[in-house]
Amino acid sequence: MQNLFWLSAVLGAVISYFTTRAEIHEANDFNFGPVKEVGYLFIGIFLTMSPAWKLLEHGGVAGFSSLLSYDFTGGIQNVLSMQRSELLGPLK
Repeated sequence: MQNLFWLSAVLGAVISYFTTRAEIHEANDFNFGPVKEVGYLFIGIFLTMSPAWKLLEHGGVAGFSSLLSYDFTGGIQNVLSMQRSELLGPLK
């Protein structure tokens, strides 16, 4: 059901773009510049993260792998939750 929602949203956007007159796009100063910028940003983020992922796959450097995997598995969140409950008491 969720896939159907996203498919219909994307299809609606594509249909809207192609059925809107060019004058309206020009009057609204519409272009795909911001979309490209976000795409470049995500590409940069994933390219920057890939060496770190490879490092973690192969055991990390000087014991950092276990520390980082603890952080990624939610261990830090568990510690913070425990500290919060000790300081503030249980949620009501």
